[in-house]
Amino acid sequence: MRVINFFVSKANPDNGGDFLPLYLSNSFRTNKLKLNKKYAAFFRDIDLLMPGLLTKVDKNKRTDRERYKKYCQLLPRECNKWYIISGTLPPLYEWTTKRFAYNVDENKRTETQLLTVELLKEFGK
Repeated sequence: MRVINFFVSKANPDNGGDFLPLYLSNSFRTNKLKLNKKYAAFFRDIDLLMPGLLTKVDKNKRTDRERYKKYCQLLPRECNKWYIISGTLPPLYEWTTKRFAYNVDENKRTETQLLTVELLKEFGK
């Protein structure tokens, strides 16, 4: 929960696409660099850990995919800009270099990489 609180202090929790650094940091932390596309499960876990944080959850829907639809619409688009090596991330030491051309502008690249690395540090505490 501490990591999620840290993340929320830096990003907008109402925008599913803004969860990208948290999603990326978890991929690096668990060394699962292949895009798993389990976006609804990702948001369900956040919702269980931090009830009330996700304000756009449709609690009347039966499946996680339907409940977290508003969050899951933007995150896949953002992930497709970063998981660029046949659906995987490069190793972290290469990911933070300019070796790869991500489909984002330079400011977005820097901002996303910095926040992702900060989140990894928080996971380590």
